[in-house]
Amino acid sequence: MYLLLGDITKEQYTCETADGAGKSLENAKRRIARFVCADLEEINDAQLMGIAEQIREMQITELTNAIESVCKRAEVDVVVGTGLGEFLIAEAAKRAGVKFISISSEYGKTISTIFPAYAVANIS
Repeated sequence: MYLLLGDITKEQYTCETADGAGKSLENAKRRIARFVCADLEEINDAQLMGIAEQIREMQITELTNAIESVCKRAEVDVVVGTGLGEFLIAEAAKRAGVKFISISSEYGKTISTIFPAYAVANIS
C-alpha cells in the first residue's frame, strides 16, 4: 500500500510480501485489490488508491490514539520517530499535539532505517 501511495520505493520494501509474490507496483496493486475480493481487471487505479489511502488513514488514527494514551500515562509530550515508517509517526504526533523528533532529520535516513533493529538488539 505504501509503495502504491509513493511513500516507499521498491528498494525500501525489505520485508517479505504477505502473499510471497514480488514487490513490483503491479504486485502491490494486486494485493490491495484482494482486500475487496477483486482482480486487477475489476478495479481501477483510482479505486486502489482510495483503498490504500483509507488504510493509511486508519493506521495513522491508531498511532495517534496510541501516542495520546502513552504520552498521557507517561506524562511526556515528545515523541521520537525512527525507521521506514517515520512519516506515519510524524503525522500521528502532529495530530496528537505532541512534539516530534525525527531521527532521520537528526542523523540521516540510513541511521533512521536501521535504528529500530539497533535499539532492539541493545535492550538490556
